[in-house]
Amino acid sequence: MIRINIEGKEIAKSIVDLFSPLTEIAGTIGDQIRIYRNLSVIRTLQKAKAKADKENLILKPPPLRFLISYLEQASLQDEGNENLNELWTNLLLSAATDFKSEHNLFIRILNELSPKEALAFQYITKSHGSKPYDGFSFAHVQYSYWNDSYFYIAIRDLLSEYKGQDLHDIDHKLFHKKLLKRYQTPGSFIYYFSIGSGEINKFPQETVFTPGRSDFDNLFEDISFSLLKNHGLIDEFISSDYWFEDLVYDLRAYYLTPLGESFYSSCIKIDS
Repeated sequence: MIRINIEGKEIAKSIVDLFSPLTEIAGTIGDQIRIYRNLSVIRTLQKAKAKADKENLILKPPPLRFLISYLEQASLQDEGNENLNELWTNLLLSAATDFKSEHNLFIRILNELSPKEALAFQYITKSHGSKPYDGFSFAHVQYSYWNDSYFYIAIRDLLSEYKGQDLHDIDHKLFHKKLLKRYQTPGSFIYYFSIGSGEINKFPQETVFTPGRSDFDNLFEDISFSLLKNHGLIDEFISSDYWFEDLVYDLRAYYLTPLGESFYSSCIKIDS
């Protein structure tokens, strides 16, 4: 059996290398981090330093309270979770670039996210439009607040392009694509859309159009988004029924909260 012993002073040295020059808190950190003697935190610190050097980031030590908590939790991360490890690295760089009080909260949130939730969050921040999933876009991401009035107007305005036509005869698939392209922005994701036919407030209703299964349906489960909602990073919009003539439109979406936007800026996209 091979035993690897990582002394607290070795971790302290990595911190000094990252935030050099640093003298005031090095001794204190060396005393506090004796329980973090593992390779995970070393790799995170070295990765942060490499990224900071590459992007020419000017770093300064974040508050000691943040740093000690960060080291404790980062030391528990699995090396194989590359996606989550990247978020941990970015959080440290963000805190060392422009520390904000919410960075303390993000330590707890990151510690409770699985790779699946992290991927789901990144999916929402991607610039989708009508394109299939093909990686992540780092376009400007911002929070939004969706409500019934906004999307009633959205459906109404799109339908106005078909003035004079029987709404049953329009290309509903193309209509759906236009809806996504115009209203699905980085930080929001329309995960369900349907068109039905019938009488207002009467059932049953006949289904006129629903999109087929997408990469979203294949990649994620509802639990991932429920956990993101519980952490306050996203919210969910479930529309009322939008009636136009005898057609009813139903739409559901996830979107970033202000906290979610800050989490994105701190843990996913780092600006130099």
